[in-house]
Amino acid sequence: MRVGMIVHAYFPRDSRVRRAANALIEAGHEVDVVCLRDREQPPAEVWKGVTIHRLPIRRRRGAAMTRYLGEYAAFAVLATIKMSYLAFRRRYHIVHVHNMPDLLVFAGIVPALLGARVVLDMHDPMPELLGAEPGMARRKWVVPILDLEERVSCRFADFVITVSDPMKERLIDRDVSPDRVGVVMNLPDGAFLGDLAAAVSSQATVPPARRESTDRPFLMVYAGTVSERHGLDVAVEAIHQLRTEMPDLQLVVAGEGPHLSSLQRHAHDLALDDRVRLLGLHPPEEIASLLTASDLGISCHGNDEFWRLCFPSKVVEALAAGLPVISSRTHTIERYLDDSVLFFFRPGDVDGFVDQVRTVRRRPELVEAKRKAAAIRLAELNWDREKTKLLEILSRVANS
Repeated sequence: MRVGMIVHAYFPRDSRVRRAANALIEAGHEVDVVCLRDREQPPAEVWKGVTIHRLPIRRRRGAAMTRYLGEYAAFAVLATIKMSYLAFRRRYHIVHVHNMPDLLVFAGIVPALLGARVVLDMHDPMPELLGAEPGMARRKWVVPILDLEERVSCRFADFVITVSDPMKERLIDRDVSPDRVGVVMNLPDGAFLGDLAAAVSSQATVPPARRESTDRPFLMVYAGTVSERHGLDVAVEAIHQLRTEMPDLQLVVAGEGPHLSSLQRHAHDLALDDRVRLLGLHPPEEIASLLTASDLGISCHGNDEFWRLCFPSKVVEALAAGLPVISSRTHTIERYLDDSVLFFFRPGDVDGFVDQVRTVRRRPELVEAKRKAAAIRLAELNWDREKTKLLEILSRVANS
């Protein structure tokens, strides 16, 4: 197959798009990606067999909604032009469009007219995602528009892929035919797991989480997007509560996002500058090294409509590194992982989070039991399985 991908993100940084593109290349297909262009990136290149076409637009995190809408609109226009031009040269079998926004699916209109099938890959539910943003209560008219945008986009697409079973059920409830929607979860791939193995083998000493005593800090790690909905202020408050009881406890955050400066101010106000380390964006191989050198993975996500649908894939990455993981108890994560694997706390409950940190440190036998249960569960939650589903879906849609 010849597949044209469109994503409003930087490639190959976006892990879901990278995994999908790599899966297609490994299976012998041809892939073009149309995406954003960051400062240091060339306008075009071939990366691991994927031909990348970058448009002269950069992402503005933390911008006002009008700026976001303007950025989306500009990208959609340029992506439509670029994909239309490529379609006449490449005659795609599939145009694989990754949201957000959902309306980006219409950038595939010319390839569709030339015979391509259009697949919408819904990473995030836009009505729930933007509806939970601060200040949205004053803009109640936005959510119905986003709901309409989603419905129209799904009707235009020949097939819709999403990231969890609750997301699929929600789309079916919104009149997407069950035979036109499938689930491909965003899970660690072989490359990331290989980075983990390499990181473990390169360590001169056993990671502190695997030792009974150490003079090194006890590292609590989060690697991913830093937004208000990810709830990292809970972890900062927990360190403040435990500052005397656990003077070696530190929080390490690897990622970027609109809440990063606010999180830094919060840590500073609590005099925790030496206990909260904000590392910024890191490549996957460095994330693997960070995880294997840490003691505890965390996911402090909230419990709004968005998180009741979405699965935090960073939890699986931390489990794959052999870490105990403290996680918010929300609907979708409980659908796949239970108390035998995770240390749960109620979303937003600092005291509950603190109690679980104490449990991790005081009960090594429970940590080991959950680690073994996680290893069994991860045999089912892996990218090899999801990759097969993705390739089957795209092949079936291309031939329909």
